[in-house]
Parts: sequence; C-alpha cells; structure tokens
Amino acid sequence: MEDPHIRFVKAAALPPSNICHVLLLLDLSEFRAALASLPGLERILPVIGSAVITGCFFAGQRVGYRGVFLLLAMPGLLALSRSSVREVRVVSFGTGVVIVLLMWGECLRLALDHGLEQWGVLEPLASETKIQFWLVCEVCWWWTVSVMLRCSAILCPSRQSCCISAE
Repeated sequence: MEDPHIRFVKAAALPPSNICHVLLLLDLSEFRAALASLPGLERILPVIGSAVITGCFFAGQRVGYRGVFLLLAMPGLLALSRSSVREVRVVSFGTGVVIVLLMWGECLRLALDHGLEQWGVLEPLASETKIQFWLVCEVCWWWTVSVMLRCSAILCPSRQSCCISAE
C-alpha cells in the first residue's frame, strides 16, 4: 500500500501540471485566431463566463450555484469544437464535456455515496473511493479554470478589441 504522504504529494502536483499542460496546448496562434473569429455572443459569453468562474474559483469554495456560470462558456466552446485545427477541437470539446460533468458533480457524488452505502462497502474502501472522486472533481475544476484563464487572456479587451463589439 502506498504511503499517504506520497499520495498527497502526487495529488498536490496535479493542478500545477494541469495548468502547464493547458498553457502549452493553448499557446497556439490557431487558437487565438479561432477565438477571435467567433461571431457575436459566442465570442463575448466565454469571456464573461471565464471571468466569473475564475473569480469564484480563486475566491473560495465553489458553491453549487456558481456552476451555472459555466453555461456562459458553453456556446463558445461548442463553436470552437468545430474548428479545423485538431488541438483547438480537442481542448474545446473536452472542456465542454468536463463542464457538463462538473455541473452534474453533486448528483454523481450523492449517487456514489448512496451506492457505497447500499452495497455495504467497508468504511476504509468507501472513504478511499470518496477521496478519489473528490480528487477527480478537483482536477476537472483545475482543467476548466485553466482553459478559461487562457481564453480570457487571449480575448482580453486590453490585448484585442475583438470581444467588445457584439456585431
């Protein structure tokens, strides 16, 4: 059995490595061009959603109602998932799937708790399963926030005026 301290170090290393991975993936001129070419609301809503979600994420615990702001980013992500550039398609579609899972996260957690209780799973195993589910949720949040930070940095009005007019 692995030492709990080693598991903690591995878990703590995931979010920073996740951010670096997203920054490397999204540091493409094609991604910037794909974002800038989005029409009207599909260009503005991801910026608004990115700002709200990243602010809520770094301000403190993510309460369930804040997850509704993830919906603001979905039109832009779905539009980007139709891009001709493979990396842009994969990151956009994958982030859209992760957002849907995050929005259903509390339901999935309750179903997991109920299932573990109904199946009579021993407490150590049930606790380990709950910790792993929590860790997966945290990685999903870090991934989503990393993508949104990158989107808002690319579409920031101070860098480009592409997100100011809704056309």
